Amino acid sequence: MGGGMKRRDILKLGAMAATEMGIGGIAGPVRKGATAAPLLPSLEQAKPRIASHPCPIKADLWVLAGQSNMQAWGTLNEPLKLDPKRIVNFRMNNEWSPPFEPIHWNVEAADTVHRDLLFKLGMSPEEYKKERAAPRPIVPGGVDVGGGFAKQIVDNSAHNIGLIPCAMGGIPIKYWDPALKDKGSASLYGSMYDRIQMVGGRIKGILWYQGESDAYEECVGEYRKRFLELIDAIRRDTGDPDLPFLYVQISRYYDQDRTNAKWWEAIRDIQRHVTSERKKLYMVSAVDADFQDRIHISGESTQLVGQRLAEVALSEVYDQPDHGHSITLESVNVIGRDTATPAIRLTFGGVTGRLRAAGRPADFELRSDGPPDSAPVIYRTDFDPHNPAGLVLRVNFPFRESTRLIYGSGMTPFMNLVDDKNMSVPAFGPIDLPDN
Repeated sequence: MGGGMKRRDILKLGAMAATEMGIGGIAGPVRKGATAAPLLPSLEQAKPRIASHPCPIKADLWVLAGQSNMQAWGTLNEPLKLDPKRIVNFRMNNEWSPPFEPIHWNVEAADTVHRDLLFKLGMSPEEYKKERAAPRPIVPGGVDVGGGFAKQIVDNSAHNIGLIPCAMGGIPIKYWDPALKDKGSASLYGSMYDRIQMVGGRIKGILWYQGESDAYEECVGEYRKRFLELIDAIRRDTGDPDLPFLYVQISRYYDQDRTNAKWWEAIRDIQRHVTSERKKLYMVSAVDADFQDRIHISGESTQLVGQRLAEVALSEVYDQPDHGHSITLESVNVIGRDTATPAIRLTFGGVTGRLRAAGRPADFELRSDGPPDSAPVIYRTDFDPHNPAGLVLRVNFPFRESTRLIYGSGMTPFMNLVDDKNMSVPAFGPIDLPDN
C-alpha cells in the first residue's frame, strides 16, 4: 500500500471522526407488557421469494447491522476458529464464502452507499480504488461480533448460521432511515433490504450495535423514535411482525471532552427502555467491555458481546434451556427513607444463578438538583442475602426529594456486575427514587 495509510487506519479514523463530530425523552421504569406495532404486510411481502443468492448450506440467516463496534476493530492473539461447514458469510460484495474474519469489509461492498460514506468519513477516491483492487485480506485475529455470535450458536445447538453483514462505522441512526429504502444500494436501509431479498427474504433475526454517533445533544431527542421506526420497518418489510431484534447497549468513550457525558447516559437509558415498547426485543450490555482504543471495544470483548447475543438467542429464539437472558431492572425500593442511614433495594430480572462482581459492585451514584455536594452518598453495596438477583445500596444520610439513582454514569463508567452466565447488568438512569 506504499506510503499511504493502512485501510484499517483510514476506516478507524473515519469512525472516530464521525463519533466526535456527532454526524448526525427518557421513559419511565421497568419492563411490563411490551406491545407490537401494527404491521400489515403487503401481498407482495407475503409472497414466497426465490433467492438469487441462496445460502450454500441449510442455515438460519442473521443480519448484522449498526456501526463500527459491530465490525472487526479488536484483534485476538489467534484467529477465532469458525467452522466453514456450519457458518457461512454473505460478503458485502454479495458472494457467499467461508467465515473469514473480519466478517465485514466495507471496501469490497457492491452497494454504493458504503463507498459514499467511506468518502464522507475521510477516505480519498484514490485510496478507495487501490484498496478495492487489492485482494481481500484475512486479518489475523480480527474479530467481528457476528463471528462470536455464530460460534456460540453452533457450539451449543444443531443450528447452522449464515451471516449477512450490513454495518457501517461512524454513522448515526438517521442514515438507517427506512424512508430511504427506495434508494436501494445508495442507502444503508435499502442496501440491507436488498441483501435480505437476495438470500430469499426470510431471516432468523437482526443483530444491532449502534448509538455512539448519536450520543450528542442534537441527536438524542430523535433516537428513540428513529430506533423504533427502524425496528417496525424491518419487521414490516420482511413480513415478520415477530422478527427477533437483538441489540447492544453502547459502552464507553475515552475522550478529553466530557461535555457529552449526559448524552451517553441518555442513549444507554433509551436503549434500555426500548425493550418494553415492542415484543421480541432483547438487549445485552457492553458497558463492562475492555477497549482496543478510545471508542472501540477489544477483540476479547467483541467476542464476548457476540457470545452474549448468542446466549439470548439460544434462550429466547431457539428455546434452549440453561442459557443466558437479557438482564433488566425489575424494581427499586427505598428502605428507611427518613432514617439516618437509609438503603435502596434493587431487584433484577433475567438473572441466571446469582449476581456477582470481581471486587465490590461499582458505579452506583446518587444525584440531586441542589449543589454538587448535596446528594447523599452510597458508601456500601451488598449482594442481597435473601435474593440472588438483588442488591442493597447503603446510603450515608436521608434522601432529599430530588434524589435520583444512576448505574453507569458518564462516558467512562466502571461497571462489573454480571450473573453466572457472564451476562452484564445494563446501565440505567438517572431514575427517580420511589416514595416507599
